[in-house]
Amino acid sequence: MKIEGIKGVLSYNKINRKNLLALLKTEARLINIQDIIQASSFTLNDAKYVQGSYRKTYIEAYNLAFIIRIKEVKEHLTDDNEYLDVDEVHEAIFAFKPRNSSYGAR
Repeated sequence: MKIEGIKGVLSYNKINRKNLLALLKTEARLINIQDIIQASSFTLNDAKYVQGSYRKTYIEAYNLAFIIRIKEVKEHLTDDNEYLDVDEVHEAIFAFKPRNSSYGAR
């Protein structure tokens, strides 16, 4: 089963763990330093709503978590190839899609 990007997953009735992981690894490899800077900028802007005494910790934690998750996806290995709950996969995609994206409505 070949999947054409994250949007392609939305059209599938079933997907197994290895195929989803392969797709995520491909997407993670596309993230470059400019994307990381943009995510960091978003976090900085979002942090203006965080109480001053927690702001620095908030920014550091979210930026570090973003970078660590990218690294984890790139390096993750699995022997488990079970089929996943497609509704949960779709919900996760919609939860993390950019707010101004053109992903199809559910």
